[in-house]
Amino acid sequence: MIACVGAGQWGRNVIRNFYDLGVLSYVCDPESQARARITAYPSGVSVTESLEEILRDPQVQGVAIASPASTHGSIVRSALIEAWNEGRRRLAGVYDEAFAGTTSSRRERCQDQNTFTIFT
Repeated sequence: MIACVGAGQWGRNVIRNFYDLGVLSYVCDPESQARARITAYPSGVSVTESLEEILRDPQVQGVAIASPASTHGSIVRSALIEAWNEGRRRLAGVYDEAFAGTTSSRRERCQDQNTFTIFT
């Protein structure tokens, strides 16, 4: 499953796309107003302000970063460290464009149980 970090203007688009693929499990944003906008999604999508919470969940196989660009470095670093510490040692890749390719290839990238993926 995929977690999206950032639920602002661009994050809402990323969230919608991963939700439509059926692979969205978490949305993380420190802003309460941004989190409140996401509650419209049905159950099955958890909303949190804690990056650590999503990174420690073994069901999360990837993180889509849709936060301000200045935060990407620290989020990627945290995601890589936590994935390694949790035993998910195969990094599938860091993708600049999460939605490139066909729908089936995107879904496969998001559902591989043995890897950890970062989308920026």
